[in-house]
Amino acid sequence: GDTMEIYLRLDGEWIKEATFMTDGRESAIACGSMLTSMMRGRSMEEAGKISPEELMEALGGLPEAKHHCAKLTVNTLQEAITNWRADNDHSP
Repeated sequence: GDTMEIYLRLDGEWIKEATFMTDGRESAIACGSMLTSMMRGRSMEEAGKISPEELMEALGGLPEAKHHCAKLTVNTLQEAITNWRADNDHSP
């Protein structure tokens, strides 16, 4: 399956820059690109509320067979936020 990593540059709790790497194909790349764009300028809390459905809507939709790409991307963001909270002792 596809893998993805998301990298965040923060100013406190605000996302100043977001980038990603994936070994996935076009749909995974599109999801990563759109999500990192959507995250910039948001707080970690706000970014954590982005859903796979919201991501797919921002992309103008995805074929059903590619919905897993949006889920992978959002799950990767959720994991990054969880790790950030644990490393910085931030509550949810």
